[in-house]
Amino acid sequence: MKHFSLILLISLLLTSCANATPLPTITPSQTSTVIPSATPKPTSTSVPTTTPLPITYVYQDDVPINGRLLQEQVAQTAYAYYSQYTDLGTLTIYTFSDIKQYIDLIYPAIRYDVPTYSKSKFVQDWVNGGGGNFAAKDIIVVSSGTPEWKDSRNLCYKAKNVAHEMFHTVQSRLVLHGVSGPQVDFGPEWLREGSAEVMGFQRADGLNGCSYQTNAIGWWKEDAKDGALLKETEGGNFSGQPKFWSLAPWAVDYLIQIAPQGEKSLIQYYTEIGSGKSWRDAFTSAFGLSVADFYTKFEGMRNRQEIVMDTSLCLKQSDSRVKCLGRKPNKDYVFRIPSIITSYDDWKIKSNCEITGTGTGGSQDQLLLLVSVSEQTQGNCEVNFTFPGDKQLTVDFYVPVPPTPTAGPTFTPTPDNSTRIGEGCVKESSNNNGLLIHCLGRLAKESLPTSLQDREIVYGFEITGIDLPTAGSELNKLVDHPKNFLLAADGNILYVIIPPSAPSNDYSVNITLKNGSFASAIYNWAR
Repeated sequence: MKHFSLILLISLLLTSCANATPLPTITPSQTSTVIPSATPKPTSTSVPTTTPLPITYVYQDDVPINGRLLQEQVAQTAYAYYSQYTDLGTLTIYTFSDIKQYIDLIYPAIRYDVPTYSKSKFVQDWVNGGGGNFAAKDIIVVSSGTPEWKDSRNLCYKAKNVAHEMFHTVQSRLVLHGVSGPQVDFGPEWLREGSAEVMGFQRADGLNGCSYQTNAIGWWKEDAKDGALLKETEGGNFSGQPKFWSLAPWAVDYLIQIAPQGEKSLIQYYTEIGSGKSWRDAFTSAFGLSVADFYTKFEGMRNRQEIVMDTSLCLKQSDSRVKCLGRKPNKDYVFRIPSIITSYDDWKIKSNCEITGTGTGGSQDQLLLLVSVSEQTQGNCEVNFTFPGDKQLTVDFYVPVPPTPTAGPTFTPTPDNSTRIGEGCVKESSNNNGLLIHCLGRLAKESLPTSLQDREIVYGFEITGIDLPTAGSELNKLVDHPKNFLLAADGNILYVIIPPSAPSNDYSVNITLKNGSFASAIYNWAR
């Protein structure tokens, strides 16, 4: 995703995804969700009903049904979640690629936010910028003409998009003015856009294979390792700064982790701007440190990050234009390839291995191709790509045979009257020897997976008897834990991430299965 950078006023309104070729004129179609009316007084025998949310969806005819359903699912989730922080009111979400068919419908909202912006100038800027997503008064626009949207495999992008733009509406409501009106200074663009990206991906987590840890955090850390300095992305041509769209959300994710109230500090920041504070004063008040001190803290953390790729799994390339860079810690294979991809639709892939995912990264000058394979794959792999225009490419790599699992350490749940059983651990219990939980205590940074090494406080638990899901939403369904604590899993190890603002106390993690089996561990966090 990128922003218009023609003038600052435009960049405040439009969030563009990528260049797109306008589609032929198509008559718009519309589906609506009815604005809820007063709920009748229930009787003792009434069955509870779900009140529809005040959202109307408008689609260009060529938007596929699966894209519509996914977008509406996330929109409903995001609206319900964001409503705890502000009244979002009635929203209309437009999804199209041909702005000329819809400009009369959306222009009043644009004019409300930026009264001096003429209709013809807006259309010209939107088309010249390649189309883009944006939020204005009571509307959200999602561009279905961008390469990312048109790529049928990019479900995670589609899922988070509408939630990203809806959070811009939240920001607007909190500062009590138009989404993009110039009369209030929102503060640095890395915080404005980064927070929308974080909140968008979190709302999409667990939907259609979208993972906040992998698709968001994991990618941001790898991509922004050598990006611009964060302080260089406060304003101006912020989206033109190297790696802005991975740097900004990574910084916001880190800021939320160290903030006194976590995510609520973000809401407090925009609320205090709305009450009249300057953004710098609001930043210090909400996040507990000055923006200058945060820049120092973030850059120090970023410099300690190290992404090491395993180059031993590279084979001699049958295509001399390709260079294998190795396998990342998340097991994606990375190749530097020539810039021959002009469209992300209709890739044809042939391989002797089971390919589970492909993607691109880098820049046009240094284009990277990413390939992932199934866990059952092993041995030499050759993958042949045919891109639009019959442009072909072949990559070669080796998938090692996974090591034979070894029996983990054995343990016996301690009795209820036990004393502390380790640093930070208090008690373990289970009603079924097939389901066990073992408290590992607070973990040192060097023992954590790469994706968690920037977290300040992490406790570990070894789980025996079930396979832990990796998606955050599935983990949250399985494991009962404090609401503001985050969960992650790697193999049979469950990680509980504690915000530094959490008070000293004994906490618990509890796992209960449908068959009645449960396991529980109590641990202590002392500030």
